[in-house]
Amino acid sequence: WTDDDNVDHSPLEGQRGAAIALLDAVSGYDGAALDGSFGDLVNGPSGMGMGGGDIKYPDNLQYPTGTEGRGVPVSSLSTAEQTLVKTAIEAWVRDTADPVSSVLLDSYESDAALAETYVGYSGSADLSTSGSYFRIDGPRVWIEAVVQNGVILQPVHFHTLWRDKVADYGAEFEG
Repeated sequence: WTDDDNVDHSPLEGQRGAAIALLDAVSGYDGAALDGSFGDLVNGPSGMGMGGGDIKYPDNLQYPTGTEGRGVPVSSLSTAEQTLVKTAIEAWVRDTADPVSSVLLDSYESDAALAETYVGYSGSADLSTSGSYFRIDGPRVWIEAVVQNGVILQPVHFHTLWRDKVADYGAEFEG
């Protein structure tokens, strides 16, 4: 968006750019493309924008299990591609201040965690069209983004979130 002083702002550009770079590297892998289509976030708050709060938390969150249909295993990627996975995770997690972000990243990016982490997408790998979807799914980390039709003049906009499967708080702090 552009403010009244004609300054452009792109608060999600770091996340978007990291996701596109990662998908550019992994989209050709078997299993990277997820089945189905995505109109919104899988584990986003219910009633987004309608004041519904995060009423799905914690009992109705739907995380994939097993090894099928989750995307490409990070363990099968090259070292350079695994670095892109870490860069993408950090783009979301580093929005949280240290020391919290460092502790979480140590957990999300450990060798053991990455061995159980998957990257998947649906739609366009460059996240340019409505319905395009991206996610990183690990033992603790869950990051997802979906491209939606624009509002008013914008061609598209993004919904995104980062959850911790172990230490998520959902709507517990909602007043």
